[in-house]
Amino acid sequence: LDHGDSIILKIQHWLHGANTKGVTLQMMAERAGLGDRTFLRRFQKATGFNPTEYCQRLRIAKSRDLLERSHLSIEQVAWQSGYDDTNAYRKIFRKILGLSPKEYRLRFSVSDGARRMAAGAPNAAPA
Repeated sequence: LDHGDSIILKIQHWLHGANTKGVTLQMMAERAGLGDRTFLRRFQKATGFNPTEYCQRLRIAKSRDLLERSHLSIEQVAWQSGYDDTNAYRKIFRKILGLSPKEYRLRFSVSDGARRMAAGAPNAAPA
């Protein structure tokens, strides 16, 4: 967020506060007051990602939080993160993080680590 392009920064802040499901390149470009190609070029230069990748990473970040802090099923996490297709969610999650959502939860779940510590399980410290 420290790239210096105020127009792209405005869009990034909007994306961070919005549900990115259904957000299109055209919608972002219009909100920025730029043509599609100009917006795409500036967005990639500023963030290092194309808008679709950026939105996917925002949704995966939201799902990581849900996996760490909730007991929702993987399907519910996928849905609340903006994915209708659980298989596509799992594929994108693994591509970005190198772990499946289930593996991620097993390693990083705050509530799971607390539960293991309370039970006195060996190696109960959260990873």
